[in-house]
Amino acid sequence: MLRPISLAILGIASSFGSAHAEGWRLSTSASVQMIVSDNINFSPVAPSSDVLTEVTPTIDLRRRSPRLKLNANYSPRMMYYADDTFPSRIANNMSANGSFEVVDDLFFLDAKASQTQRRRSVFNAQPNLLNNTLGDSTETRVFSLSPSMRGTVRLGDIATWKSSYTIARSESSRREGALTTRTFSGTLQGAPATLSWKGVLSSRVTDSGNANNSERESIVGSLIYKPDVQIELTGRYGYEKSTIGNRRDGATYGGGLDWRPSQRTALSLDYDERPYGSTANYKLSHRLPRTAFNAAYTRNIVSRIDTLLEGSGLEDLYETLAFVEPYASIADPEERRDAIRADALAGRIPGYGSLDSPILTDREYRRSRWSLGVVHTGARNTLSFTMYQSTNDSGIGSVGGSLVGDFAEASVIVQKGWTIGLSHRLSPVSSLNFSLNSFDTSGRVTSRTTTERNVFNATYSTALGAYTSGSIGLRMMRGTVAAGDVDENALIATVSTRFF
Repeated sequence: MLRPISLAILGIASSFGSAHAEGWRLSTSASVQMIVSDNINFSPVAPSSDVLTEVTPTIDLRRRSPRLKLNANYSPRMMYYADDTFPSRIANNMSANGSFEVVDDLFFLDAKASQTQRRRSVFNAQPNLLNNTLGDSTETRVFSLSPSMRGTVRLGDIATWKSSYTIARSESSRREGALTTRTFSGTLQGAPATLSWKGVLSSRVTDSGNANNSERESIVGSLIYKPDVQIELTGRYGYEKSTIGNRRDGATYGGGLDWRPSQRTALSLDYDERPYGSTANYKLSHRLPRTAFNAAYTRNIVSRIDTLLEGSGLEDLYETLAFVEPYASIADPEERRDAIRADALAGRIPGYGSLDSPILTDREYRRSRWSLGVVHTGARNTLSFTMYQSTNDSGIGSVGGSLVGDFAEASVIVQKGWTIGLSHRLSPVSSLNFSLNSFDTSGRVTSRTTTERNVFNATYSTALGAYTSGSIGLRMMRGTVAAGDVDENALIATVSTRFF
């Protein structure tokens, strides 16, 4: 059934080609992938070999103008199993990200939306985000709409006012249920000076379908000292009300440092004490002619909506791959981030297919995460290394309701892993790519929730024409779950083409 459907879509895609009208660009592409696996169901007890054929047409709609920026993508994955290990099916994946300047330099409207297939649980052993097994996947949808005054409303020569309001909602095809957040932020800031001030009023309400609700309100004043363009020091004090953990009201205070001694080095440190605990955001990046290094640590309250909108683990890719082709030549930072995000979610970046799966839950929780990344670019080789650890604590978050989703297995979930990638350019049109990934997910309450997976990929890719490329590779995976060890060996062949 999938074959005539895929041929029809490919025919429609090729007839569309690309459209250029008043700054709009419609482009289409398609890929066909065949996976020959000796354990297509990733089972530790009853492995099943099969040949999976995937046909994925893609439609991209882009707009870049002074008033409107839009990037929308739709990629249905049509999966056909030769030996019927699973029913053949279509998995819809789509994303959109746009910003519209309604009033010049004053009022903006931002929107984000995505729908994708993800692991049913972070305790699964699948080696990629867009996993092939029907029973271990869930469809997640998320969108946000943000009207904001990003321009400034001047109050004489004394201060300026900025504000934004965001409503976001996430839904899951599994038991995690619907989740809605409503966030307001208003900033009154004094005129630029060596010593200036700022006041921020913020509010966030989270509503869960399982009664895991929470509220946060705060008013914070800041003093900002900026002796020169390289350094900025900030001190903050205010009052916060919240239902995080339980009803906790009280003072909040902290400070920050932003230091940019050169275009190659940046350091930012930010720390706050809050009624429900501390939050932090530390980041260091340094770039040499051929080597880039970044390190980061964050500790804050997040929800499923936050991790889905930001792309869990993708921040590491932005920092690591921003100086690597084909992304380094993209001048616009937003377009560069969009390109990296799209390729990562589609599994087109070797070694990054499993990076830091999001926690699927319907409550807010505290996430503490650190990461390190190094990339070295030579004349013919690119070597990268990334490692991270994320501790997710449901005990410091929403109250009420019941623990569902991943936190039903363990109230504290620790994710950690590392990736080594090597790309060797054989010629201007062909390359060899190797990656070794190791990931570990464990629940601190019970050992039965521990999952490990190690994945090795070796891929040869080459251009087959002006707009067509192909690759063939080997994937070897070893995982450990409650039922035992999961081993898989797979041969993967892919052909991709763009239509213009």
